[in-house]
Amino acid sequence: MPTPNLAATRWQRSSYSGGTGDNCLELGRPAPHGGRVLLRESDAPRSVLTTSAARLAALLRGVKAGRFDRLAGPRRVRRAGQT
Repeated sequence: MPTPNLAATRWQRSSYSGGTGDNCLELGRPAPHGGRVLLRESDAPRSVLTTSAARLAALLRGVKAGRFDRLAGPRRVRRAGQT
């Protein structure tokens, strides 16, 4: 597969990222994409992961199903009135 042209890649941020532009996960389709999807952290745009759309979909299904919650560590429960 040819090396993706990162300069020509249109990146999409999550709608949950807010307006500041830092600390966001971005997805992109390189040209030519050949079925590939690119992922990067907005504050480290030169570090790019490449995967397939099918593998990304499988990861997202696992995240939504809670399969990786244990990796985040113990949850901290907020009580009413706590900040």
